Amino acid sequence: MRCAALLLSLLALAALADDSPLVEASKRARSESAKPHTTITNKDLKKTGGHITTTKKTPKISHSPVAKAAAKVTPPPPPPVPAPATETAPPDDAEAHGNLGNALAKSGKVSEGIAELQRAIELRPDDAGTLNNLGIALLQAGRFPEAIQQLRRAVQLSPTADAHNNLGTAFMQTGRLPEAIGEFQAALALKPDFAGALSNLGNVLTRVNRFPEAIEHLERAVQLQPDFTDAHISLGAALMYSGKIPQAIEQFTRAAQLNPSNFSAHYNLGILLAETGDVTDAMTHLKQAMQLRPNSAEAHKSLGDLHQKNGNPNAAIDHYRAAIRLKPDFVEAYVNLAQSLNLTNQSDEAVATARKGIEIARSTGQDATAGQLREWLIHLQADSKGKVNAQPSPQSIRPASNP
Repeated sequence: MRCAALLLSLLALAALADDSPLVEASKRARSESAKPHTTITNKDLKKTGGHITTTKKTPKISHSPVAKAAAKVTPPPPPPVPAPATETAPPDDAEAHGNLGNALAKSGKVSEGIAELQRAIELRPDDAGTLNNLGIALLQAGRFPEAIQQLRRAVQLSPTADAHNNLGTAFMQTGRLPEAIGEFQAALALKPDFAGALSNLGNVLTRVNRFPEAIEHLERAVQLQPDFTDAHISLGAALMYSGKIPQAIEQFTRAAQLNPSNFSAHYNLGILLAETGDVTDAMTHLKQAMQLRPNSAEAHKSLGDLHQKNGNPNAAIDHYRAAIRLKPDFVEAYVNLAQSLNLTNQSDEAVATARKGIEIARSTGQDATAGQLREWLIHLQADSKGKVNAQPSPQSIRPASNP
């Protein structure tokens, strides 16, 4: 299904990632998918991240999203005392170093926060809460092997639902999906109504094509937490991959209502509405997605597809060119740009674009796509007018690497 190839990366999920994607749910799945309770999101499940929960310390600090896909960190209760006003801590006070590390990581000074948390661990090696928070900060910094090491140690010392969930998120973000599934299941065994773990498990199950199970867990997550935007996005992705398009549209619509600034919600909704022929609403949501993320090559490419479908190849050309500027190896954008150029009598540029697409497809292992595009190009060149309406258009060619 074309919509499946176009989902972000929700995934993620994912999660796709963003305050999305599986895309990224999961991407955050993805995304999306997407990001930790950790987005897998989401950010962006494009590949999904997950949901990470921080350990309750004094002060209790919430962490910002880590993954590309669409999940968000679960904020702890409001801190009973303010964060440290200065960026120094007494040399031998483990708790002060831990609190300062959390505050620095929350403010975006992740490297400094890691250093403070590491100092806290030096002073108190078996503090499961600080190990957990250090693992989360390392995830934010993209230092995944170290993050897994610290989070695994936290689980060994204090095997709570939150600890299992955070370790599962780290595994999910590094593609270790069977281990991620095991950790999320362990979290749910301890805390069956843990919406973040249910969402994360649903994200991973979607990524391994276990759609009925994914839907079951994600439906439970949104029942427990109806305003859980990323879970709605991940559920929409699982439903979409299961061929349940109206139900998927319903979930993406709900996510966009809950969080109008969520890229993945608008992007995925626009893709599916276009597939159902609702061009007007699809255009509205894809434009909103592009406003939220102007540098998204996927959003430009999808808007180009919609303009092409709506009989406006010149507008499509602008978006395909923008997609290629942002993502120079975007084979599908080259394929569809070649078609649009051909339809507007720019045959020489269409040929050059198709050749470039073939070159990139071959260099990235998409041999089937390269072969199909080469066949189309042969027919194009054989036609003196540069039009071969009887031949399949490049827009119907799917890059082999797409899901």
